[in-house]
Amino acid sequence: MGDPKGIGPEVIAKALKVLPADVRARLRIYGDRTALDAAANLTGVSYDPKQLAITSNIAAPIGSASDPDAARAALLALDAAIADVKNGVTAALVTAPINKHRAQLIDPSFIGHTERLAKALGVKDIVMMFSCPPNQPKHESLRISLVTSHVALEDVPSRITRQRIFTTIRMTNDALIRFFNCPEPRIAVLSLNPHAGEGGALGSEEEELIVPAIAKARKEGIACLGPLTSDAVFSRAGDIDFDGIVAMYHDQGLTPMKIVCPKKSVNITLGLPFIRTSPGHGTAEDIAWRGSASEDGMIAAIEMADYLLGRIS
Repeated sequence: MGDPKGIGPEVIAKALKVLPADVRARLRIYGDRTALDAAANLTGVSYDPKQLAITSNIAAPIGSASDPDAARAALLALDAAIADVKNGVTAALVTAPINKHRAQLIDPSFIGHTERLAKALGVKDIVMMFSCPPNQPKHESLRISLVTSHVALEDVPSRITRQRIFTTIRMTNDALIRFFNCPEPRIAVLSLNPHAGEGGALGSEEEELIVPAIAKARKEGIACLGPLTSDAVFSRAGDIDFDGIVAMYHDQGLTPMKIVCPKKSVNITLGLPFIRTSPGHGTAEDIAWRGSASEDGMIAAIEMADYLLGRIS
């Protein structure tokens, strides 16, 4: 369900109205009774009670719910869904956005869905990959993986290591082969510094970290090129000649993704033992509960999960 003060409950309800009946029938919705009922009333949708997993019941109307109550409802729904997909009750997980600051009122260690999933599953290496919806023509498709994710910009250089870059390249390559009909993927690896460090004049990470990681990947037969500057790669956004792109930090990858694929970009977590996707947007609390939130991102995330399940079945 995501954060009840955000657009998650609304876009889930709206998605139910337009998804094909066979897809709707296979969905199980985890969330707060008050929030889900309010979303149903707002959008005019009817839930199948058998498909609801009620994990909390906020006493106050959603608009007046306290921040701790909202955060608690969001995390209870998330943890219940994680437990079910971990135990095989469900086959894939699609998450609506959570307000990270609010969640930290309940769990100070909370960073994001991705990190909570990794901890719950005991998974060391995970990668956030963002993708346009499946089955798009190549000139309308883009897939970008992140070496670092929810990290303050000042901390990015210290989080980038040769091994982390290599792992991201390898997991991206594996996902492109497994999920996206790319038997021999071509991957662009972006630089961290302007002008790719310009021979060390503008930073040493390219020569010390990125180049060795690319060399290691090439030794394993992965076709990757770099370090390439972001402006050089994304200036051809309508005709990018790569199957995947590895970005060093969050906004380096997410900004072009949302320009090329507005409203429909999907976050895919690589490295988990099950499929997990989410819309590429946040809680959008400035428009929440007004009936104006677009369900396009949620539909894309659900359809992507369905598509990925089809690729591994």
